[in-house]
Amino acid sequence: MILLPLAADLAPPEGQSTAISVVLSGLLLGILVARVLAGIIAEYASWRIVYYLAVGVQYLVVIGAYLIIPDYPAKNKGMTYWDILRSMAKFTVTEPLLIQGLVIGLFGLVGMLGVATGPFISRATQGLVPWYSALISIAAMMCVQTIQVGAGGVHISAVVIVAFAVDVFRQWLQVSISTAVFNISGDARARLNAVLVISLFIGQVLGTAVGTDVFVKYGWKASAALGLALYGWQLAILFLRGPHCARYTWFGYQGGLEYRKKIPPSIDAGGENATGGREETIGKAESDERVREE
Repeated sequence: MILLPLAADLAPPEGQSTAISVVLSGLLLGILVARVLAGIIAEYASWRIVYYLAVGVQYLVVIGAYLIIPDYPAKNKGMTYWDILRSMAKFTVTEPLLIQGLVIGLFGLVGMLGVATGPFISRATQGLVPWYSALISIAAMMCVQTIQVGAGGVHISAVVIVAFAVDVFRQWLQVSISTAVFNISGDARARLNAVLVISLFIGQVLGTAVGTDVFVKYGWKASAALGLALYGWQLAILFLRGPHCARYTWFGYQGGLEYRKKIPPSIDAGGENATGGREETIGKAESDERVREE
């Protein structure tokens, strides 16, 4: 909830998607590894030791965060907790890009292999507009899922191939959505991330319930066909809104179809940092945007 938007704030524009992917991979890999270690400890010792160890690790995390994470000023000093919650609720009905990401992200499940390979793939595609990264990842998952529909339940190799590929491209899709959503407003990244993460958790719960029921009643191929249909739904939602639409445009392809990110140089001819003027311009633009909303 906190580290992802902070990473987006601190990373340079050309490395934002990579920074988000690295932090997300670390968070998810930590959860997965912790579950494995907890199971091993509980198997050979008391389950209480797991909690003792967790307390000790939390102290290490607090100390490490204090020493490593830079001091960063608050962006919304005048907002109360209830103001933050109201603004999050408002985002869910007024931000087309966020809602597009929510609907696509509802059907998300990230696995360990996707966690491990995510940073490498996002680095290779960081020059793409997030909309195109999402398009490639969804299309790739649809292609892979057809293998499961055709060969699921026939040979174990189909399961292995599909599991690996879906993990990889699912991670890629989540990074693409997060990168796009974080660019809606620099001052609201934490709140936008909270709404997006909640939608992902809801999607995992719904996907587990429905997918398990379909698998138990109808078998491998029916379950795989359901996954393929959900990927098609993601693709349809993505196509409703183009890669360069204005902030409050719900449908259409205004702004063209350019697939490369337009990133200004960060170093001027004299070798000095030239991002100050850009940050000032962005801050002024966001200020003007808030004035228009008010």
